[in-house]
Amino acid sequence: MLRAAAIALAVLAAAAVLGRAGATTRSASCTAGVHTAAGATVRTFCGPAKATAKIGSQTFRFSGGSCTVEGGYFNVNVGSITLPPAKPKFAYLGIDVKPPRPGTHPNQVVAWQEPGKRYGLLPVSVTVKPGLKGGTFTGKVLGGAGTGSGTFTCS
Repeated sequence: MLRAAAIALAVLAAAAVLGRAGATTRSASCTAGVHTAAGATVRTFCGPAKATAKIGSQTFRFSGGSCTVEGGYFNVNVGSITLPPAKPKFAYLGIDVKPPRPGTHPNQVVAWQEPGKRYGLLPVSVTVKPGLKGGTFTGKVLGGAGTGSGTFTCS
């Protein structure tokens, strides 16, 4: 059941990011948008956003992303999400916060992937810094014991 919830979160995140307009490319080495890579459909985000997530002794680092406000959400998307049903091929972290304003927001969504595996926290509390320039998150690990946490910066 929890694995299904994690997959559902990933699918929801993928559907949300596919519905948005393509991000602006900020680097010559990054091409934002939906494309095929390593035999899978991938949505790549570009820009200065970075994030770190931790579960126990594991630390995951993400770079090359964007922070936007769209559809009533503050969105953080860093890396390249491999869309289901394919197994993850790239590193990606996504955060959706509603409403899109600074402060602490309970019951939000944070999910990430690394090659071969997807992760998620639910429920998760996200604290967004003034100016929507970064923040922190902490929550219960989906499908596992314990908690996870992390940070993100938008510029």
